[in-house]
Amino acid sequence: MYYLLLTWGLLAHAEIVDRVIAVVGTEGEQVVTASDVALEGALTPLDHGPTPFWVGVHDDASERLIEAAVVRAAAADVALYQPSPEDVAARVQAFRGRIGDPAALVAFQTRWGLDDAGLAVALRRRMVVERYLTRNLPTPPEDAEAWLAEVHDALEALSLRVPVRRIEPQP
Repeated sequence: MYYLLLTWGLLAHAEIVDRVIAVVGTEGEQVVTASDVALEGALTPLDHGPTPFWVGVHDDASERLIEAAVVRAAAADVALYQPSPEDVAARVQAFRGRIGDPAALVAFQTRWGLDDAGLAVALRRRMVVERYLTRNLPTPPEDAEAWLAEVHDALEALSLRVPVRRIEPQP
């Protein structure tokens, strides 16, 4: 009885910590949350990858993250799409260079709850998407308009294999 009351008491004081925006994959392998979307908005101006996927026509961060999760689900753990530790370290270093002073980096990481390893994971996830797309699309990403059109077509095809369940906010 005590445990029942304790559980009820905890549930009565529950708070929403984060909101799930979408679940991607057949087994719900990837979850996109509101905090992921907010972090994406902060990363995009500071992380300049080799493709226009993160900018351009992808102005909606939540849709961009859902599409990225679809691509990562398709890429799975295929070694071809996994960046090397050296490539990830170089991307992190470039990111640090764009932020500038070390205090600004600490403030960024503190704001988003990222330590150095967490920042590397966030950038690595972006790199997997870029590597998958550049290796599977015939047009080079330098031709942004044509490349993004091919990305759109590829995502339509991937959506037939990788389910996305969008979670609407509860009133």
